[in-house]
Amino acid sequence: MGDSITAGNTNALVNVGANNSYFDILGCKDDSPITYVANLGIRRDTSAQVLARVPDAIALSPRQVLILAGANDIITGADSETINNLDAIRTELEGEGIRAVFGTLPPSDIYPAETIAMNAQITEWASINSAFVIDYWPEIADSDGHYEPGFSPDGIHPSPEASRIMAEAATDWLKANPLP
Repeated sequence: MGDSITAGNTNALVNVGANNSYFDILGCKDDSPITYVANLGIRRDTSAQVLARVPDAIALSPRQVLILAGANDIITGADSETINNLDAIRTELEGEGIRAVFGTLPPSDIYPAETIAMNAQITEWASINSAFVIDYWPEIADSDGHYEPGFSPDGIHPSPEASRIMAEAATDWLKANPLP
């Protein structure tokens, strides 16, 4: 679940394509640690909108849901509610016996400081609440919070190569933390 980073982006300017989103790459890999059920990413969704769609995920009866939300909260100025929304998503999913796995946000060439701050909040929240978090940041961000060169066509969305790196990070985390 998430926004356009999860959904993939069919915008010709970005030219990522849904089959090149990190989640679709993860789900379609030969060695994927997940059983691909559905991509519930929707362009421009904020964490509040992802929260409102949790029943859609529950209806699919998954054992776990990967959630990447918060980038559009930063863009729209709604980032003061992100952590509360992620916590509510976790509560709803876990209340149904579904493991919620969150992700740090990928870098942003437009909002680097805000994205660094949001990732710090996500990491702190996860640590305090024993929430599961995949860190997508290290391999695709520079030290200033921007994408590494060539890893974003527009400064917001990951390139196909960055999406592949994110899928590998998810693969590594999920294999190290298998479902019981």
